[in-house]
Amino acid sequence: MTLAPQAKRIIKMLELFSMGRRLTAAQLVDYFDQEVSLRTLQRDLLTIQEAGIPLQMERESGKENIWSFPPEYRRMILPQIERNELLTMHILKAFLKSFKKTTIASDLENLLNKVEELAPGEIYMELEGIEDLVWDQDVGHYRYDQTDGILNQVIDLIVAKKWGTITYRRSRTDQEKTYDIFPCRIFQYKGVLYLAAYHPYFEQFFALTLHRIKRIIEAKEQKQHLPNFDLDAFRRNRFGVFTGDVEQVELEIQNEYTHYFKNRTWHPSQQISTKEDGRVLLKMGVPVSPELVTWILGWHTAIKVIKPESLIKEIKQKLEDTLKIYVNINEESKKEKGKS
Repeated sequence: MTLAPQAKRIIKMLELFSMGRRLTAAQLVDYFDQEVSLRTLQRDLLTIQEAGIPLQMERESGKENIWSFPPEYRRMILPQIERNELLTMHILKAFLKSFKKTTIASDLENLLNKVEELAPGEIYMELEGIEDLVWDQDVGHYRYDQTDGILNQVIDLIVAKKWGTITYRRSRTDQEKTYDIFPCRIFQYKGVLYLAAYHPYFEQFFALTLHRIKRIIEAKEQKQHLPNFDLDAFRRNRFGVFTGDVEQVELEIQNEYTHYFKNRTWHPSQQISTKEDGRVLLKMGVPVSPELVTWILGWHTAIKVIKPESLIKEIKQKLEDTLKIYVNINEESKKEKGKS
């Protein structure tokens, strides 16, 4: 037996309200992809009320009416898991290989099992696993099973919005230092997890390599003012992990490589335009950091730096230093042949 269109809509609306959503009729129009009129959905809402279901309407002066369930009636209907929602969960699992053998991996597995219990039987898995459909081919990811405790402590502090005292081992000197931070976000870059945190001494947000945190405990509350963490600003002031003074960078992409750069986001500030001869001009406001230099060099002949001059000089120097290594190898090889 097939449900009538109105019955399907009402069941879906009851599910949304059972999840604690507060919605206007106009928002429901958007939810149903503009396929149902505002007047029709308003009639559906009145039908729910007439059936004796305690759907509340709040009248706001000069604004649309907001519909919701009272707290005691929420979770009246368990949400149905759609095919793409379940697929999204499995894709997430495929991209969390860095967390293998950590409690995060275990918790995700438990969550997936609960989700699959709610899902209709025909919804998904003829496949053996998500790897048959999608996998993460990113190489060089770091395994965090040895730092599981640190990872969970960091997450607890972020969720609780508490200061932490960390002991951190610096990468260049390998020395350990202990100081207070306010942890804000965890982000991943090239297979490594980083912690975005506020450092009160420098009065700025910066990035810490997660596996270099050797110890972290809750710290005493800082008395000084803590600025709001602006994720967009944090991203804009970086290319990759490193930060610095933002400069206007212009890169010229050669014709045979332009398809790699169109329709791809390399940085939030980017502007991409196509020249008359087909070459692409990529402009970004980014710091001239080691990550930027490495990224440009990785493209070999695809990218020509137009400006700034400081970046051009640094690229040239790196290429010259690389060439010297191979020149020295050739000279050493000739000497060895002469001896023999």
